[in-house]
Amino acid sequence: RDRDSVDEMLLAWYRSDDRLTDQMIQVGRGIMWVLLEQAGPQDGLWLEDELEALASAREGLREKAIGSLLALLPEGSRQTMTADLADADSGRTTDLEGERSVGGNEAAAAGAGIEAEGAGRSRSRIVNPIAVDELELMLEILALDAADRNVARSLHGEYLDAWAAEVGAILERAAARAPYADDDAFGDEALVQNDEFLAAVEAACTLDDRLFGDFVTALSVSNPEAGLEAVRLQRIFDRSVEAEQLSSTGRFADNPPEVSPFEIIEAMDFDPATRANAIAAVIREAAGLLEAYSSVARRDILDSVAHHEEEIDYVGFTTAVNRRALEVLGHGERRRAKIEVAMFEVVSPALERMPALELEFEIVDRGLSPRGDARTTSIVRDALRIPDLESGRMDTLAMILRAHLDGERILLDRARDLRLDSSRMPEIVEIEGGVSTRYDAAQAIMQEIGKLVFQRDELRERLRKRVLSTLSEEQRRRIDVSR
Repeated sequence: RDRDSVDEMLLAWYRSDDRLTDQMIQVGRGIMWVLLEQAGPQDGLWLEDELEALASAREGLREKAIGSLLALLPEGSRQTMTADLADADSGRTTDLEGERSVGGNEAAAAGAGIEAEGAGRSRSRIVNPIAVDELELMLEILALDAADRNVARSLHGEYLDAWAAEVGAILERAAARAPYADDDAFGDEALVQNDEFLAAVEAACTLDDRLFGDFVTALSVSNPEAGLEAVRLQRIFDRSVEAEQLSSTGRFADNPPEVSPFEIIEAMDFDPATRANAIAAVIREAAGLLEAYSSVARRDILDSVAHHEEEIDYVGFTTAVNRRALEVLGHGERRRAKIEVAMFEVVSPALERMPALELEFEIVDRGLSPRGDARTTSIVRDALRIPDLESGRMDTLAMILRAHLDGERILLDRARDLRLDSSRMPEIVEIEGGVSTRYDAAQAIMQEIGKLVFQRDELRERLRKRVLSTLSEEQRRRIDVSR
């Protein structure tokens, strides 16, 4: 009976929120313009005060709207919802603190230089050797028995020795150079060091191929060619696709990360039979996916340019850097789309109905950045995994989730079109002593993507409520206990 009132409240809130968000973006652009033009600090401080006031007004509007909605609920439901909101706010605070902590660790790792370490993903400008956990995932992909796995681990030990001797020697020579110590020698030293890093990359790739060949020769790998292509595909992601992103891509950072299909399946924590079926389906697609990723090679590891200050063309150089950044992001977007298509059209049909829906929900969750609220994700996953779910409730749950996935995929397609929009190219104007770059078009696209994220979150909130309303009181209680 209150549905019309709720719809009116929500629409009024969304309209006002959009208006305030747009104003905040405009003020933010003004602040960046002041910084880029090096205008007086007085203007910058005034704009920052205005931005803070808008942010406070937006938060106040949110609290008022939520309060009005809560007032419609009976007392018991209102208390439960208030507690849920408090938990959600607490979770967001924890996530933000975690992000700050990770950022600090990454900065410390980046400052450690170019040393290649034996475990974990590369945080340096050169790829790491295949780490132990990466090897174990490859052995899962190849579905080896216990005896073959021990042989593979022995071959991996020999590979690490060879890596240290061959690649390590090249890295030592590169690390001994100091291209930034002498301005006059910067260009020549940087290019020589860059060549050495590239030689190390090529040597590491050769050792990878040798190890994979040894797997096929020494182990009982079924369908060796497909298995070889699968582990090569996984190795591309173990190299983090590119060892280090171009510094300029951060200006347009609205793309979700590229993730290996095998890692997505591994993270789902499926039962062994379901996981094996999903991996087998990806292996059948490995050749096509590997082709999409075959051109991923780091040719500008240092991202350095040898030049003399009086000869540089600032406008041309800045334009080229921005164009290269957008090309890199565009290539990643198209590769990620191929992964999504393979997961939806090949892997999902190979699974039972409920695991297939769970996998598809995971894929759409990765399609927008930031990802959706973890609370909704866990409730959907738990509901799909209820062991004694009745046939009627199972059908209703599948119908609800299928309709949601169709709606969310429309949002993902819109976001992809925006991220591939060529109009994102910044406007660059030469000024005395350098260039002025305006990112209005890129920021406008980020604003539109932000609105899509907002719409996605609203769809998720409705999904969460519909899923819970489909379950019995006992089933809801079990989900609460598991959470």
